[in-house]
Amino acid sequence: MVVSLRERRKQMLRDEILSAAEEFVGEQGYAALSMDELATRVGISKPTLYSHFATKEDLLVEAMMRGMAPLAELVEAHESYTPLAHLTLLLRTALQLQVDQRAMSLRPWTPELFGIACRNPAMLERMRHVDSIIVSQVQAAFAAGEIDPSLDPALVVRTFYALVGSLNVAHFSAAGPPDPAHAADIVAAIFERGLRRIPPAI
Repeated sequence: MVVSLRERRKQMLRDEILSAAEEFVGEQGYAALSMDELATRVGISKPTLYSHFATKEDLLVEAMMRGMAPLAELVEAHESYTPLAHLTLLLRTALQLQVDQRAMSLRPWTPELFGIACRNPAMLERMRHVDSIIVSQVQAAFAAGEIDPSLDPALVVRTFYALVGSLNVAHFSAAGPPDPAHAADIVAAIFERGLRRIPPAI
C-alpha cells in the first residue's frame, strides 16, 4: 500500500509531537506538561496539536506505547532463546534503550503515569501481555533448571522490573552515575549470574 505524502508528513508531525512530549515529561514531569507550551515547543498551533491528540492523557499513552514497542516486539521472540537468556536479553534491551534514547516510557513511572496507563484499555492489555510472558519465562527457567530453585519466582519477576528502572534511581549516591557505555551489559550480567543455578561440587 502506497502512503501519500500528506499522510507521511502527518505521521512525521505526530512523531515530533510525541518526542517533544517525552522530552518535556522527562525534564519536568507529567504534571508540568502544558499543551500550550508543547505546541510552542513543536512550532505548531494549539488547534493543530489537538487535531492529533484530543487530550493530554491520549498523548502520553501513545508516547508510552511507542516507547514500549521495541521491547514488546522482543518479548514475542522468546522461542529463539532459552528462558533465562530471553529474560536477560529483555533486560539488557530495556536498559540500552534508556541509554540510547533516554526513553521516558522506560523510566520508572510515577503513580500518576501508571494510573494513566492502567485507565487506557489498550495500554493495560499490552502491559498485561508483556507481564504474562515475563512470568511464563521465569517459570520456564525454573522448570529448565536454569534458575536456583531456592529463589522465589515472584521475587525474581519483581527483581526484573526493579532492574529495568535501576539506571534512574539513587541519584543522591556518592558512587556517582553509572558508565552508560557498559551499564546495560553489567546490570544484565548481575541479573543472570544472580539467578543461575550453581552446579553441585564434584
